[in-house]
Amino acid sequence: MTNIEKRRSDILKLVKSLDITPSMHINAVEKYQAVANYLQDHGIKCDIYPQGSFALGTVVKPINKSGYDLDTICELFTEKSETTAKNVKTSVGNVFAESERYKNAIEYDKCWTINYADISNCEFSIDIVPAVDEDSDTKNILVSKSSSHTELIDTSIAITKKTDETYRWSTSNPKGYIKWFNKINEPFKNYDRNNRRLIILEQNRALFNSVEEIPEMLERSSLQIVVQILKRHRDVYFNRRKNGKELRPISAVICTLAASIAENAPKEYNPFELLDFITNELKIYAELSNMEQIRFTQKYAQKNLITREKGKWVLMNPANPNDNLLDSWNENPDKAPEFFKWLSVVINDFNTITTGSDAKFFAAMENAFDNNYVRSSSLFEDYRKCQANTKPLSINPVKPWGY
Repeated sequence: MTNIEKRRSDILKLVKSLDITPSMHINAVEKYQAVANYLQDHGIKCDIYPQGSFALGTVVKPINKSGYDLDTICELFTEKSETTAKNVKTSVGNVFAESERYKNAIEYDKCWTINYADISNCEFSIDIVPAVDEDSDTKNILVSKSSSHTELIDTSIAITKKTDETYRWSTSNPKGYIKWFNKINEPFKNYDRNNRRLIILEQNRALFNSVEEIPEMLERSSLQIVVQILKRHRDVYFNRRKNGKELRPISAVICTLAASIAENAPKEYNPFELLDFITNELKIYAELSNMEQIRFTQKYAQKNLITREKGKWVLMNPANPNDNLLDSWNENPDKAPEFFKWLSVVINDFNTITTGSDAKFFAAMENAFDNNYVRSSSLFEDYRKCQANTKPLSINPVKPWGY
């Protein structure tokens, strides 16, 4: 194994250690299914299904927490016209309040959160978002607004959102987004799939007797691993930045950008080739910060993933034409430049796989995955020894692309 191959192998093992384990996955599914059964048994006819990173296969362990959050939708079998946002949210909460197991569920603006003390030596919580099927008039409006992916609109739902003591409806479409992502991910998932599934089986013989028993949600394609790498790097980078919590890009932005760009990438790419393909394509959009949209379009005729008409950043949710994922960039002018600064650090850090010494590689991985986490991993012991007298890399790079 060459030095580059070993570095890549060690990074993949580190990313895997940040993921939810198969036993935790099974336990989590059992937990939200138990919640669904409890609600059904107490008069709430509903379906609970995962959304977000758990459903997309892009889970990473949080930086400042010892456990994981599982995001779910609790879709009630009730017509939107026959109920209210308040009734949907409170009816679920009232049933939880009657349960010894779920009575401590905490209400937040969109969800109820159930905390579990320990699953496989790891804290765990489930966020349950009450919802109903979106009404047909709203769906028709969404179809008329959608320039593409109209086939995704049918799974739109109305979730509840509480502000002070007022409840209102808000359109969402997690099933549509997952369907969109999975379609792009399918060829990456199918490439060398049998070998990946055999590895999962060999590592989890206590859980599975055959590859047929392995849930698809435990598989990780090159695209899913790239999203995990970017999310972890994002968490570490912005955790160190002043006002990082307000500046960090949301996971939906990272996932949407990565998947959209990956759609045009060779499906046999390994995670590092795909990461390079995505980040180098994405850095082009930094020029929009200092260039009018019309000039950008003239220079890059096919680059329209991110737009900036009249100074407004736009990246549409592929499953919801009412949802501009970059609204927060328009509200906070620091977010766009911070995003592209972070992107430059990602590129620099992962370039050390092929160009840096072991000491520089180790320092870059500390930047990417967190000092303490990397130093505690036996995988990086040899690199750490080389880094003993090396100054850590700065997380504030030279301003890229015109900044």
